[in-house]
Amino acid sequence: MKFTKILAAAMSLTMVCGAEKIMARPYVFAEVPSAYAEEDDQEMTDFYYEGAFYCEEYGDHVVVRRLEDPGANIVIPGEIHGLPVTKIGTTEENTYPNNNKEQYEVITSVVVPDSVKIIGNGMFKDLKNLKTVKLGSGVEYIGQRAFANSGITQIALPKGLKKIDSAMFMNCKSLTSVDLPSTLTEIGEFVFQGCDKLSSVSIPSSVTKIDNNAFYQCGGLTSITIPATVKEIGESAFYECTSLKKAVINSADVSKGMFLHCSALETVELGDNVKNIGENAFQDCKTLKSIKFGKNVEKVGGTAISKCPSLEELVLPESLKEFGGISECNKLKKVTFLSRNCTINLMNIGMQKNASTGEITHSVTIYGYRNSTAQKYAEGNNYPFVALDGNEKGDLNGDSKIDANDATLVLVNYSLLSTGAKITLTEAQKKAADVNGDGKIDASDATLILQYYSYVSTGGADTFEKFLKDKK
Repeated sequence: MKFTKILAAAMSLTMVCGAEKIMARPYVFAEVPSAYAEEDDQEMTDFYYEGAFYCEEYGDHVVVRRLEDPGANIVIPGEIHGLPVTKIGTTEENTYPNNNKEQYEVITSVVVPDSVKIIGNGMFKDLKNLKTVKLGSGVEYIGQRAFANSGITQIALPKGLKKIDSAMFMNCKSLTSVDLPSTLTEIGEFVFQGCDKLSSVSIPSSVTKIDNNAFYQCGGLTSITIPATVKEIGESAFYECTSLKKAVINSADVSKGMFLHCSALETVELGDNVKNIGENAFQDCKTLKSIKFGKNVEKVGGTAISKCPSLEELVLPESLKEFGGISECNKLKKVTFLSRNCTINLMNIGMQKNASTGEITHSVTIYGYRNSTAQKYAEGNNYPFVALDGNEKGDLNGDSKIDANDATLVLVNYSLLSTGAKITLTEAQKKAADVNGDGKIDASDATLILQYYSYVSTGGADTFEKFLKDKK
């Protein structure tokens, strides 16, 4: 019987148009690489083999299109009628005739021979009792959703496979182990969604791309390391991985929403290849305590760090050019800018408003270098500021102000010196306290500080250095 390609095309069109939806968008089969496309316009004969397989025979190979009346253990033959079996399933249409999946749920194991190069879309999807799959060494292409919603517990993907296609292991609730080959270059969309028992995945250094939502809601994942070879990571790649505790990222960028709603995430380490951190990248990471930035990060997107109530300190690198802001991190007490020239957008953290005066103060202290954009931002928005490059003369507490607080520190330590007690000032503070340069810390230094404070309070604009010079 001759196979009618017109019928196959019609079935394919019907399937795509009626495809299931993921995240409220149509799930459309991606274009199949030309090397693995269907055998259009080729003469063939279809037949049933041993009552177990529906097949198509071409001139030099056989395709097993679907399983018929399956038993528990399926062994795909490597050769039929003296010809190699090179493909199972189809890249265009459903595997199960009339959507009758129940008769296939008896399958518990599948063996694919070395002769097979192509496994079609959805070939083993929805097989709830399928536990083990042994793939032959010749497999080069596996279609989308090939094992989705199945019961497989572990699988080794063959060397030669270059891409894990979309949703391949979606909702494989029993999957605990996946061995990825050294030939792999791409991990597709939604590949590990809903894999609640998959605690770790070792990504080989051959991988260059991780698509959008690749690990979306992979509830079992506890740690991930992304190698430096990865040049592109899609949005929301690890969205809502609620067991993920540690992420090490050595790739080029952290994408938008990459770890959004990862409620168990505690530590993040960014390698020196990371330059950009996308919007909402670490939003709503409730247990996040530490982000270690690499030395080449240039941009942190808007609200990339927000709703992280366990984060207490943030040290931003010298390379940073744009900081998109931070909000709703209630335990954050210290933000350090090592960059001297960085655009800083809105920081909504630690704000406190005096009910009677309306004055806004902040519980967060900004650390940075003198005359840096960090200092200007702190002073312009009423944040406490501490200089990283030592204490200016007279500014003992490093808040970039010379006032009564500094004079008090001088007098307290002068009193300690007078009684022979050990003073509490650091070496930098000692130098800042000796404002008259006589090598001593005493009341005369405190007097000069108070005089300058009074001078500035009444509109004086000279620097402390000029004020002291004029006093001599």
